[in-house]
Amino acid sequence: MYRKLNTRISPAAVLAMVALFVSLGGISYAAATIGSSEIENNSIKSKDIRNKTVTGKDVRANALGGGAIKESTLGKVPSAAQADTAGNAASVDGRSAECPAGTRLFLGQCFETAVRPVATSVFVASEVCAEAGRYLPSPLDLRVFRLQPGIDLAAPREYSSSIADDRLNTGVDSFEVITVANTGGVDGELFSVDRPYRCVAPLVN
Repeated sequence: MYRKLNTRISPAAVLAMVALFVSLGGISYAAATIGSSEIENNSIKSKDIRNKTVTGKDVRANALGGGAIKESTLGKVPSAAQADTAGNAASVDGRSAECPAGTRLFLGQCFETAVRPVATSVFVASEVCAEAGRYLPSPLDLRVFRLQPGIDLAAPREYSSSIADDRLNTGVDSFEVITVANTGGVDGELFSVDRPYRCVAPLVN
């Protein structure tokens, strides 16, 4: 003979089930309503974010550094692309950035490879260079330029752009122009001595 089961539910069981439903419903509700204000700063890690769920609009402007960006995905910088177009790579603000014929690029300048005829003074030499939009080289630049392949300074010396005060030797104001020999020697000479020279053209002209 079967005994009749007692189907009555105790008050404690009812309260337990109510509490369970409330707690489950509360979790769902909380999960659906959590906003950024409820999240502690720096508490979310990359492993907590589903792949491809963060888009460009979710990232603050200028917030990413170089280490966070895959370089192969970047396009060419606009100014670099313009430099690749014909003629732009050899110009600065529309001006030529190449050495003219008869000169050689050295130390960011365009040195004339051939010496000019003898000038009666350094003033004449500098004026001739200026008329061509050029200038006399400094003594040290001229001295190292002589070491370039195929370059020899003219004898006995070439004019440079530097002026020296010979007051220590003469006891009075006595200025000299610095000239450079092919041996590398540097000396001071009178402004009016006959000397060959070469000009230097700026790289951008």
